[in-house]
Amino acid sequence: MVEEGYSAETASTAQEGLELIRKKQFDVVLLDVDMQGLGGINTVKKLSEDHPSMRVIIVHKYDTAVSGLEGLGCVALIKPPSFERILLYVKRALAATRD
Repeated sequence: MVEEGYSAETASTAQEGLELIRKKQFDVVLLDVDMQGLGGINTVKKLSEDHPSMRVIIVHKYDTAVSGLEGLGCVALIKPPSFERILLYVKRALAATRD
């Protein structure tokens, strides 16, 4: 993402990611549904509660259920998404935050 002009941070666990978000503002979060700790679905729910305007892109296996995400303002990509597809969704998310 940096090569495309975006700044990016990484976290290994949901808790680590939530801590980063508490310290710094992010426009878009890209996360894996299979995150360690809290897990991707619960992380999306937490982000939706604490940061309702934040855009979330969640990546999941085709056979992984992502039910419970309706109405939480996130989009889902099936693994493994190409870099171009991720970039497209990031651009869409950023455009939506400006509307």
